[in-house]
Amino acid sequence: MYTITEYDSPTDSIGKVIFNVATNKLVSAGKLTLKESDIDDFELSVNQNNPLFGRVKPLQTHIVLKQDNTILFKGRALKPKREMTSSGQFVQSFSFESILAYLLDSTQRFREVHNTSPADFFRLLITAHNSQVPAYKQFKVGNVDVTNSTDNVYRFIDYANTYNTIKDKLISRLGGFLRVRIESDGNYIDYLKDPGKEHSTDNPIKVGRNLKSASVEIDPTNVITRFIPLGATIESNNPNGETNVANPRITIASVNGGRDYIDIPELQAVFGIINGTNVWDDVHTPETLKPKAEQWVRDQTAAEEHWTISAVEIGLDRFKTFNVSDSYQFINPAVAEPQLLRITQKVIDVLSPHSSSLTIGDKKKTLTQYQSDALNAAKQVDVLKSRVAAQTARIVTITKEMESTNEALSSAQKELSSLKNEYDKLIEDIGNKDFKAIMSKLTELENRTTTIITNLGDIGQNVLDLEEFKTDQLKVNADQVTVNSDVETRLKKLEGATNNGK
Repeated sequence: MYTITEYDSPTDSIGKVIFNVATNKLVSAGKLTLKESDIDDFELSVNQNNPLFGRVKPLQTHIVLKQDNTILFKGRALKPKREMTSSGQFVQSFSFESILAYLLDSTQRFREVHNTSPADFFRLLITAHNSQVPAYKQFKVGNVDVTNSTDNVYRFIDYANTYNTIKDKLISRLGGFLRVRIESDGNYIDYLKDPGKEHSTDNPIKVGRNLKSASVEIDPTNVITRFIPLGATIESNNPNGETNVANPRITIASVNGGRDYIDIPELQAVFGIINGTNVWDDVHTPETLKPKAEQWVRDQTAAEEHWTISAVEIGLDRFKTFNVSDSYQFINPAVAEPQLLRITQKVIDVLSPHSSSLTIGDKKKTLTQYQSDALNAAKQVDVLKSRVAAQTARIVTITKEMESTNEALSSAQKELSSLKNEYDKLIEDIGNKDFKAIMSKLTELENRTTTIITNLGDIGQNVLDLEEFKTDQLKVNADQVTVNSDVETRLKKLEGATNNGK
């Protein structure tokens, strides 16, 4: 399962195992959060018996978390915290951040970059980072497949750290994701358009199989039905040399019949008029702004879905691990239509290794999808209502049948109690009654018992078997009903008298 190894310094080659679920549990809590678009982190709490207790040095102590032989996390310690629990136990807690955070330790310098591909621009930023940090914080550029339509970028770099520069100058504009790979010859960093895979048929997130809980929230609050596109700021020429607090922006009014907005009628018919804007700082003319605005309108959606899922994974052959950035088929018709869901974040509790909490990427829905989902949801409610009504009626029927059965059983128990009393009395008086009277009484009792069994049906069969009852009663009263030789003689005489007295 999971193993955590601690290293006193980032350059140590030999570490100490501080947690192995198979051999020891010296960790009070451990939660790893793997993120698609940010730096992974790990929260760890240890008790006094753990080798890590009292020995963590911020930014120097490193840990490696493995699932079997695969490295899930390598990172450095940040904030230590000491506490005493209500049970009197002393615990220390630590936050660790992935080694991707090494990019926070370098600062870029002001520079104008042009006639450069996105891949080369990325390499330029990593090279600047590597020149400022020790060897263990350096990265080798691995796979880069993010580009744009011209495969060319024009950027100004300022004095931000390398991580924020990459996010601002590349990821926020061109998309893509950073991935760190720990190889035998060093740490590699990839910049990928889409590092995930689609699992259309294998390992579905399915109710009754590995799905523990799921929730989806449909949010139409960010919809815009009247769109106001804005371009770059228009610089003012103030003759007095004064600086304006705010300046207007480029709009499409001059190329759109005097209107600085674009209506979206189909969305207005559902949601009414809701104004909203989007800004393109690099667009300086209305003629360029309008096509971008029209494309934005075509891409506009009616709502967003926010998902959270808890699922069982690893530990058993039938359960497999879910990977961040991968998409899996979600199957639970009571929650939503079957669909592929992309995992954007995953939380692992090392003390509960069989289950993980998954965060699904927000999914945008078109107006048609939004209306279709609303209709399907209404139908699903009707189906659930019908099922509830049917189950309620069935419960009422079963309850009445149980009441009737209980009454019959109670009556049978009373009848059987009466039979037992009569059998007891018969056995006590056996010496004082003639044989014909005894046989007559037995026949009467047998008939009454048969009637009870017939009336009770299956319950009667389970409650009493007449022959077993008579046999058991004779055994129970063996000491009291010992048929001595005198009684046997009297019975024989009675039998003879009966046969001769015709």
